[in-house]
Amino acid sequence: DAGCPDAIAGFDAQLRLVFVNPAAAELAGRPAQALIGCGAQQIASTGMFGADFLERLAAVQQGRVAQRVQTRWSRGGEQRWLDLWIVPRAAGDVACFARDITDMKQAEQSLRESIGRDSLTGLMNHAAFHDAVSRALQGGGEAEPVALVLFDLDYLKLINDVHGHQTGD
Repeated sequence: DAGCPDAIAGFDAQLRLVFVNPAAAELAGRPAQALIGCGAQQIASTGMFGADFLERLAAVQQGRVAQRVQTRWSRGGEQRWLDLWIVPRAAGDVACFARDITDMKQAEQSLRESIGRDSLTGLMNHAAFHDAVSRALQGGGEAEPVALVLFDLDYLKLINDVHGHQTGD
């Protein structure tokens, strides 16, 4: 567990921290020795496992059903994402496993932003353009003014056909 890059923490039936690996201590921003014996409330205050951790931990302990959540984690102004598992163990104990998934979340956001865009020009494709126009026209009374400018490039198809799309682009 000490060499595992994922954060691992174990709580006893009284929800006191009884095990923490180096990756989890790093999440908390404190040495592992300073965390052992701390109550769940203290651990939650470090932001170690993101928002709503205390409620989730108690729910897993009481309901004996594991929970998995993707949650934000922040320390020192740095925003990260965690894939967090909270798992019931024997005699009321609970284990937590967290993996940093920030890179995956950033890739997802990048894909979301690129959907509906032409990869060469960055302009909206046909479907995205119609969605944007529909949203703009439904804006309501306090929406910003909307203008639509259309123009036509004479002989663009001919340029593409004769000289290739790269020249036309």
